[in-house]
Amino acid sequence: MSQVKSSTWVVGAAVLSLVIIALSWFLLASPTLDEASVAHTDAEAAELRNGQLRVQNAALKKEFERLPELEAELATIQQNVPASPLLTEYNLVVGTTAAARGVTVLNVETGPAVEVMPVAPVDGAAPTDVAATSGDGVGGLYAIPLTIGVLGTYENTTLFLDDLQQANPRLLSVNGLTIEGQDEAEASGGRPATAQGDAEQTITGYVYVLSPDAAVTVEVPVDPAAADAAPVETVG
Repeated sequence: MSQVKSSTWVVGAAVLSLVIIALSWFLLASPTLDEASVAHTDAEAAELRNGQLRVQNAALKKEFERLPELEAELATIQQNVPASPLLTEYNLVVGTTAAARGVTVLNVETGPAVEVMPVAPVDGAAPTDVAATSGDGVGGLYAIPLTIGVLGTYENTTLFLDDLQQANPRLLSVNGLTIEGQDEAEASGGRPATAQGDAEQTITGYVYVLSPDAAVTVEVPVDPAAADAAPVETVG
């Protein structure tokens, strides 16, 4: 009889041990393993993110090394297409270039700025009427119509135009050019004396302004001091 009780007690103890082990698993071991799995997943994600940051940092480092080059490019662009009309300054360039080539400037005329690339409308505002648009990109690009008349030898007037486009950093696009041969004549009406074969050259085109403003006001430069500083002659 005692042997039966002993066997029953042993079986019960074994079952109780299994229950205790199972409870220990669910209450202690299983949560710890779950935490370890989550930690491993987090570590992998962190390592992946660190790898991405290393790639980004390497790219930023290369861009930073190119900073002087980019600044030089920006300075060149700002000379080609400034942020304001600077027409008085351009008049001085025209006068200096003409004097260097021995030609006389008869007139320099500008017209109202034309919006080439409009700024995108804000807060649902209707876009402004423009003469021309040029797709997506940087807004606020304006073209200023320009007419320049010069008088001199055919060779010198041709070189003057070449200098104005090639030697001058300000971008000038020419869309019209007329050349009229001259006869021998004395100076009159503000025009210098001419010899047979001289040429009167009229250039029409545009200079450009890149401005974020909604409009660019273009004023004809009237600066007596500036006019005296440059050998620009104007027909009265």
